[in-house]
Amino acid sequence: MMEPEVCCGRNSALEDRIPSAKGLSLKELGERLRGKHYLGDGLSILVADQYWPGASVKAEEILSSLMAQHPLLMDWNGHLYVLYGAVFDEYVSYSGSNYHVIHTLLLVDTRFSDRRRYVSLIRETDDWAKVSGLLALTVTRNK
Repeated sequence: MMEPEVCCGRNSALEDRIPSAKGLSLKELGERLRGKHYLGDGLSILVADQYWPGASVKAEEILSSLMAQHPLLMDWNGHLYVLYGAVFDEYVSYSGSNYHVIHTLLLVDTRFSDRRRYVSLIRETDDWAKVSGLLALTVTRNK
């Protein structure tokens, strides 16, 4: 989504959808962005979304998205953040199955451009119940 012709530069494919998204929940934002959009050169993109309510998010879902280099959008305490990294432990049980424990989520606060821009949600001190949800957006270019 860091391409100006896709989002969010002048005449981008999603330009008309972003300003009207203010005040929407992450789930509603995903629904609004979902579907086919046209670039300035006439080519199209397809946006797919996946939303997880805060209470149902599993560590594996977060980590698999991040390992695929797909940041997530997160609503924490009523503010929008970009979730771009995590500090976690991986455990292997005697049966051979793996499980993960996330200690810290690395976030970009979209409201700021100074040192306040980079924040962390720390499992031991912050309240996960204040995370209302996570949103994954996937953009595919049509040829």
